[in-house]
Amino acid sequence: MKGTFHLKSLELLIKNISETFDAYTVALFLARGGEPLELFYSWSISDDIKKEATILKGEGPIGWVFREDRPINITRFREGKGFTGIYKKRPGIKALLAVPLPRGQGVLMVDSKTKLGFSKKQEKILLNFARTISSILSLESGLSLVPILKEIIRWQSLKFDAYEDNLLSFMSIFSFEHCFISRHIPDRPFFIVKGVISRDENEYLRALRDRRFDVGAGIAGWIFKDKGDFLKVQGEKGPRGFLFERNEDIASKDNILGLFYPPKENAISVEHVLLFSGPTVTYSFPRDLILEIKKGLSRGAPWE
Repeated sequence: MKGTFHLKSLELLIKNISETFDAYTVALFLARGGEPLELFYSWSISDDIKKEATILKGEGPIGWVFREDRPINITRFREGKGFTGIYKKRPGIKALLAVPLPRGQGVLMVDSKTKLGFSKKQEKILLNFARTISSILSLESGLSLVPILKEIIRWQSLKFDAYEDNLLSFMSIFSFEHCFISRHIPDRPFFIVKGVISRDENEYLRALRDRRFDVGAGIAGWIFKDKGDFLKVQGEKGPRGFLFERNEDIASKDNILGLFYPPKENAISVEHVLLFSGPTVTYSFPRDLILEIKKGLSRGAPWE
């Protein structure tokens, strides 16, 4: 665990959780890369904790909590019918309680070898602890954003000869691999992909240009229908799992940023969407900077 102030606070908080619940083990799993869950920190009486433990979505009770985004409270726990995924061998625990962190960040778990179960009140208490942990992680994420914020400020001050250069410069900051420019005339049932900018363009991406898709189809169509910006990061649920159509050949689209541009006043009524996708770990993406990013990406845009 890093030695920063906020993560030291997290370490103290988890120790406090162990005392509050008289726990055998307290484990915090984070979805920093989307999936699988990774054991970020644990406090335990046991010497058999797997320090590099990972759990897939839906795997065991912890994976179930991550997939369903709701708590699980198991009394009279029998390891023959389930497993926690953090021990090298069966420890003989009798009760397990796990709750999700907000916004798909991960799962917080406690177990016991002395209690047969945890109460509903204890479940609410653990949920409150999970929210506190989420706040601490957000503070830490804010610190990690400082270099990115500096890059955004630098990018905003640059001048570009071509609009595509502006997009490529922005994409490099967050390691987005693809950018799709789509256009829609209100009241028409379809939109058109007018441009594709990619670091690794394949035949499918080239064929996307000038294709029509139904409004409401995929994430791109959903943005036109909703007329609002969209952000989906790894570990979070989105309205659809594809950008334009099922079985599309677009890799690394776990992190998606969609920006909606309404028609300009006193101009032909046309809406635009910029849709970015890529594998960058954006669980700490600066949501409150989306407006500034939109302004920066409108510089030199063909529809401005």
